[in-house]
Amino acid sequence: MMTGGRQRPRAEDLEGHDLERAQIRMAHLLETETGYRSGSPYWAQPGEPRPGYDPERTTLTERRQAKVAELKALDRREARHLGLEWISERTLERMAALHEEHGLAGLADGRWTPALRGHKSVTEQVAEAIRAVHAESLHRSKLSMKSKERPHARIPLRAHQRSRRPS
Repeated sequence: MMTGGRQRPRAEDLEGHDLERAQIRMAHLLETETGYRSGSPYWAQPGEPRPGYDPERTTLTERRQAKVAELKALDRREARHLGLEWISERTLERMAALHEEHGLAGLADGRWTPALRGHKSVTEQVAEAIRAVHAESLHRSKLSMKSKERPHARIPLRAHQRSRRPS
């Protein structure tokens, strides 16, 4: 069921500055996780890995601590501009989990993406009917379309009967 909140960002929802911010976040995260802003020693940039991020000499925890210190040293306006003004080790852990699950889109701030789209043509009555048919047929073994149509035809009647009951 859809609510009035925000949906999980999708990469195609990100444009311009928001896409750039997500890519910058990803570079910081990859440097923290792997020691390389690209995420791989095969695509290392000149000077990588930097001393505080060398995976041969530092642990993941040490790299996260170094990244927190680096980002906290940024100018406050620049950090806010990048969406990194409130960074902590725990934030980096959450970012890593979101990146693992959703890729680049997982690193986008939810405020950067549109509200839930949903299906505006589906009324609450139709949604209720769908949920009721699903609940009735959930634990049946084999169910034909004809069997699904029968309860579906009864649902609007049930809803109508509930609304007409005397109080």
